Amino acid sequence: MTHSASDQLDVVIIGGGQSALAVAYFLRRTQLSFVILDAEEEPGGAWRHGWNSLRLFSPSTWSSIPGWMMPPAQEGYPTRNHVVDYLNQYEQPSSTVKPHRRAVAPQLACRELSAA
Repeated sequence: MTHSASDQLDVVIIGGGQSALAVAYFLRRTQLSFVILDAEEEPGGAWRHGWNSLRLFSPSTWSSIPGWMMPPAQEGYPTRNHVVDYLNQYEQPSSTVKPHRRAVAPQLACRELSAA
């Protein structure tokens, strides 16, 4: 689902991190129209910019986003790559969190939305 400048949206989510994805999951179950605007070109947010040795401090089962359980980590807590892979898969075309616009600067998004 794409929106033109003339479309009226009920909710605009700025940022595409884990909490935004969770909000979108529940919005999808309502009659509200929404879009996620994210400055990143790919899923993963801050996880893509962190150290390769970064790990979650909780098990996969406690770190899932609503709608799809994070697959178990091979050893211990999920690694940076495990989380990035999970977020990539979570946002696949069959995802329940669409619509999503990537590589949108928040300042530009606010100007576009206020012009509508």
